[in-house]
Amino acid sequence: LKVFGSTLVLQALRRYWLTLRHAGLRGLVVSAFSAALRVAIRLPGVRGVVDREVGKELASIERKMHGGGDPAARCRLPEDGMDTSSIVQLVKDMQAKELAASNKFDGKQWGGIYHSPRGPLVELQNAVWGMYNSTNTLYEGVFPSVRKFEAELVSWVLHLVNGDPKVAGGILSSGGTESVLLAALAYRELGRQRGIATPRIIAANTCHPAIVKACHYFGMELTKVPVTESTGFALTAAAVRPYLTGDVICVYASAPTFPHGVVDCVEDLARLVRGRGIGLHVDNCLGGILLSYLDRQGLTKPHQLWDFRVPGVTSISVDVHKYG
Repeated sequence: LKVFGSTLVLQALRRYWLTLRHAGLRGLVVSAFSAALRVAIRLPGVRGVVDREVGKELASIERKMHGGGDPAARCRLPEDGMDTSSIVQLVKDMQAKELAASNKFDGKQWGGIYHSPRGPLVELQNAVWGMYNSTNTLYEGVFPSVRKFEAELVSWVLHLVNGDPKVAGGILSSGGTESVLLAALAYRELGRQRGIATPRIIAANTCHPAIVKACHYFGMELTKVPVTESTGFALTAAAVRPYLTGDVICVYASAPTFPHGVVDCVEDLARLVRGRGIGLHVDNCLGGILLSYLDRQGLTKPHQLWDFRVPGVTSISVDVHKYG
């Protein structure tokens, strides 16, 4: 029992030491307060009050987003099917309501869509999707054209971000979040090969939630480094240096950041991690394609280089469906 108790104490001390090292004294105090709060809300009577208040807030958010319900919702498989024209008309009616709501804002409504819902691009997309909606990329022997398209797209993007296709590779994912997830998974596996049971990634507190999700899914630690107005809200090497410990496997930078559109100091970060065996991932999802062409036109000279021109950049996630 003494050995077991001593082990628990040492683990707790190590956890608090790492928190102090990564987050400073203020972070340690916040962590301790959060732990005490978690214990407090489990006390009899307190938990019920907290759950009721949280339930009220969630219900309010749901009503605001979804309304009071949909009396016409089909919650079970219908006994009688619908003919094709009825299904198409139903979809058109629902879409018309969405478009009418969007038009209230003159098309300037945030919805994660980066081009007009009408026009030649959409017509081309619909035509190609209609031709390929019964294909499966797992069976490249059956659908070689799909493999060809993916390989060509990867090569195009590699050239845009100044990568060497002879030594670099890529994969076409479902979007920016999956691209970040795949990169994080690769770094986790590299860390485990090096004997790090729980690899750590360092990112700015302006990072996209995708890296938070990746660390949660894959059992990694994430250290968020505060950025300030003094650096233009960009992640700097000076800010990252104090957080470099033996379990760090990757530094996550953004080009640009999602909340501010700022390009992190990638060249400085690369010099910091290059000789330490630490990877440097650049999230170019929001600025995919667009930032590369802005660079080529000389419109982004104030910020540092951010792509594979920088020795030490080991992976990049790029969205081709936003501004591509």
